[in-house]
Amino acid sequence: MKHTATLTSCIYISLLSLTTLSAKAETIVIDNESTHFSVLSGDWVKSTSVAGYQGNDYQHDGNVDTVSEVQWHLGISTNATYEVFARWTTHPNRASNASYEVTDTNGRHVIQVNQQHRNGEWVSLGIFDRPSVVILSNQHANGFIIADAVQAVLQEPLADSDNDGIVDNDEITLLNSDPNNPFSQDPTGHLNDADFDSDDDGFANLYEIKTGFDPLDINSVPPLSSEQNTFTGNVTIDGAILLTPKLAEPFICSQISRGSIYYDENLDSAMVCNGQQWSEFRGPQGEKGLQGDVGAQGLQGIAGVQGERGPQGIPGLKGDKGDKGAQGPQGATGPQGPQGEKGDIVVVSQSLAEILASSNHANNQKITGIAPPTQNNDAANKAYVDSKIAALSAGIIQQTQPMVFDVYNNDTTTYACVTKDIRNHCADGDGCTIRLLLQHEISGTDEVRTIDEHVYLEGALSNNNNTGVAGFTRQEGGGEYYFNLGLSAGHRYHIFDPWGWAWAFNYVHPNCNNGVYGPAFIGADKYKLSFMSHPHVKTRVVIYDR
Repeated sequence: MKHTATLTSCIYISLLSLTTLSAKAETIVIDNESTHFSVLSGDWVKSTSVAGYQGNDYQHDGNVDTVSEVQWHLGISTNATYEVFARWTTHPNRASNASYEVTDTNGRHVIQVNQQHRNGEWVSLGIFDRPSVVILSNQHANGFIIADAVQAVLQEPLADSDNDGIVDNDEITLLNSDPNNPFSQDPTGHLNDADFDSDDDGFANLYEIKTGFDPLDINSVPPLSSEQNTFTGNVTIDGAILLTPKLAEPFICSQISRGSIYYDENLDSAMVCNGQQWSEFRGPQGEKGLQGDVGAQGLQGIAGVQGERGPQGIPGLKGDKGDKGAQGPQGATGPQGPQGEKGDIVVVSQSLAEILASSNHANNQKITGIAPPTQNNDAANKAYVDSKIAALSAGIIQQTQPMVFDVYNNDTTTYACVTKDIRNHCADGDGCTIRLLLQHEISGTDEVRTIDEHVYLEGALSNNNNTGVAGFTRQEGGGEYYFNLGLSAGHRYHIFDPWGWAWAFNYVHPNCNNGVYGPAFIGADKYKLSFMSHPHVKTRVVIYDR
């Protein structure tokens, strides 16, 4: 009987893979002669005695009682499911209970096969999520164990809806975050996605998941590097090193990580750790270059807000007397003459309508006792006219002047932050409009962008926009913008994503508060908003009362 033993060592090998692409699926084939194949224990013997093997030969364990194991390292990093196959040569002396062990993201899976049948065929071991290693063992085997080749065939990519590197299932079951939003939060409001460090151990969630560590356990800490990723001596690279841009620091800069580098997507620059902090990886300031040619005339900018009316100027000097004008029109009739002598009383039997119809008039006398009008052709008395004038005067709405201010530090290295109380413009039923005018000071393209967003701070929170739905305006410069406001009483307000940066919040951003999130402006302070401008962008904010 062959004895049972525990695997106590692991051999890391080259990641050079033998990969072929078919019209239907990606197929990875690893023979026993590949650098992806390695002997873990035992004395394995090469043989060509039975035809049907892959490549030039196969190996067998010698049918010994001691534990003998071999390993095929698949080297798969794609977030997908693969069907794994194995092949061997058959003979009556082969084991009918050979054990293959496949390791994937869900753990280890042991599959027993009969190597006395199916000579030279690819036999399926099952479908697995991102399989990494296949191990063949002779433990408890009842005959010779044959190690020839394995292959992995791509079945279906695992869904990663927000393209942040973490598959949807891991975001839902492990991080409790939104798989459709790369900046999602967990139910407590904590940023909890790929480029964030949920357990505050100094490593981003994506890095911990990729290296097999728990992103929610502060005691589960991956090493800065590993044996298989360490080079000894000088290394020559005939090409370039590609650094994947990161939204956050991959780990905390300290003495043990001194000399590390990564590429910061926000600053669009490589960063280096000096043992204390991350800083931009750049050389000394070069000499000033020659004056370039004058560029072409740029597009006319957006018209600014009309300024207030200036004071009246000083009266000018009196001009010369002009020529005598032409004869003017005849003047109005003069005042009525003195009352004549009283005549005889004449009884008039005509109605008022008959008198007016016969071209008579009141001769500047009052007509009293007129009832309030009810029809369009009725005469109106003074009380009726005065009431209408008062109503019109009371309905005149005094327009509030827009609030205009700039958010910019006049340099390209530090963030600028301004907090404003927008109560006078937004604290009514129809809300207000926030306009952000963004001028990029560094980039040669996408120089100007404008965002108009209608904001309600009163009434139902659901009246506000959600991720750029109603009220969202996409203007000059292109690009995608998002807006979140008032989803719940404690939800942060956000206007963000031109050039991948955030701009407005209902809390103080860490870039303006020594790296610490300030308290949210809710409750009595719900009328406050914090506006931030990236070092490379000059931002003007205009707030209109609707």
